[in-house]
Amino acid sequence: MSNLIPPDRSGSAKWQYWIAGIVPILCVTTLTIALPGLLIQPTVVADLGAMQEHKIQAQIRSISIKVLARGMTIGSGVLLDRQDRVYTVITNAHVIQSSAAPFQIHTPDGQIYAVVLIAPPTGHNRDLSILRFQSVDRNYNTAKLAADRPKIGDRVWSSGFPLADVASLPENLLQNPDSEAATGLSIADGQVTHILPTALTGGYNIGSDNAVKKGMS
Repeated sequence: MSNLIPPDRSGSAKWQYWIAGIVPILCVTTLTIALPGLLIQPTVVADLGAMQEHKIQAQIRSISIKVLARGMTIGSGVLLDRQDRVYTVITNAHVIQSSAAPFQIHTPDGQIYAVVLIAPPTGHNRDLSILRFQSVDRNYNTAKLAADRPKIGDRVWSSGFPLADVASLPENLLQNPDSEAATGLSIADGQVTHILPTALTGGYNIGSDNAVKKGMS
């Protein structure tokens, strides 16, 4: 399995790999709601499943952010934590390394904040970067870390903002390459397919079959 590579290093990756124990993964092992009388009503169960799916996707949208460098989208991130008015965002280190400061983040409500890049701890070898910003008058949702480690077969979601293929964009979008029409949020669901005993370069060791695209780091 050493030939598997982390996401975004080869355009559209077949396998999505997470960094174990660090990146929050939204896992649902079952969408069946076992209430008396409902399991014999497939239509009702399907409706409840659709409602649950809608709720999950709304939660994902509320914590997914764009990472900007000099006003241009360079990747994606997740709102991970809040202490008073200070928010912590995680993204991939290769996103930050692809550009230069100053960095900003673009929140789900359309606000743009300057961020501080937090230095990694000594010996840090994971493909992760930590950003922090302060919001004085707006509140944002943050991700909830799973209590248990993911297992093969667990359902998982990947979200992010695929980088636009500039060559394929209409002229009017080239005037605003950071618009939602050019780089809207993409949510892909799948299942955990691999858990490697030894992590790949960058700390990746949890694989799934989510259809991810370049820019969703």
